[in-house]
Amino acid sequence: MQLPERLADRLYDNRLEPEDVQAVRAEVRKFADEHVAHLAYEIGQTPETKEAFPWELFRKMGEAGLFRIPFAEDLGGRGLDHPVTACVAALEELAYHSNSVAAIYDVHCILAGRTLEAASQELQDKYLWPLMSGEIVGAFATSE
Repeated sequence: MQLPERLADRLYDNRLEPEDVQAVRAEVRKFADEHVAHLAYEIGQTPETKEAFPWELFRKMGEAGLFRIPFAEDLGGRGLDHPVTACVAALEELAYHSNSVAAIYDVHCILAGRTLEAASQELQDKYLWPLMSGEIVGAFATSE
């Protein structure tokens, strides 16, 4: 699949972006180019249903360790020096091909996952570890 040139690559200067974030950006870009790009149209055009969830892609993201990016090492995460910035870089790279996949990542890691960081050890063991591995899907709901 021939991907279009990224205009941002010519305009953006990442000299101030920390090395761990640059590494995550490169890793997630490669993953997205290989695994998300060819599915993006189909995901974007398919009505949202439980059956239409991109399980195979989701599990590949878990196997690649992408869901561990924003978390501390003692929780089973990557323990990056700049986890929030790295997570945003991951979102940018996923969203380049699919806003839907980026939204899944956002809810899974940031909303559900980061909430579980403050949970009891029992809840972390039950939900956070499987969330980081991609065994379960994180969800988040609010009410007024």
